[in-house]
Amino acid sequence: MHGGMSQEERDRVMKKLRSGSVDLLVATDVAARGLDISHLTHVVNYEVPSEPKSYVHRIGRVGRAGREGVAITLAEPREHRLLKNIERLTRQKIKVESLPTVAAWPIFTAPMAMSKRSNSSESDSTTTRNCSSSPSRM
Repeated sequence: MHGGMSQEERDRVMKKLRSGSVDLLVATDVAARGLDISHLTHVVNYEVPSEPKSYVHRIGRVGRAGREGVAITLAEPREHRLLKNIERLTRQKIKVESLPTVAAWPIFTAPMAMSKRSNSSESDSTTTRNCSSSPSRM
């Protein structure tokens, strides 16, 4: 959902979300303002707001009326100072964790079969090529 959507489009999206036919809503900061979704369990911020009050407003969308919720904020190291400002405002510690890198993920490989039919009058032939089974890293 984004700020350029008509009210009719926003209403249609919200109806689907509230009915349960949609499980995930991605909204820009502008479009998310004023949304009231009672069963919202997670908010993911892909950037740290520069104003701590904006952060509090965003994450206040989860865990309403005594329910539990999760707020996840993706922050670059240079944004950690903004997290400190939020901690001062909320008087709560924000747990900072590192995301795993691609290099840390296990690599699973499997043989890959590719078939090729011959157009000649001779018997059909199948060519099979196996992928390397050794892990490769980018």
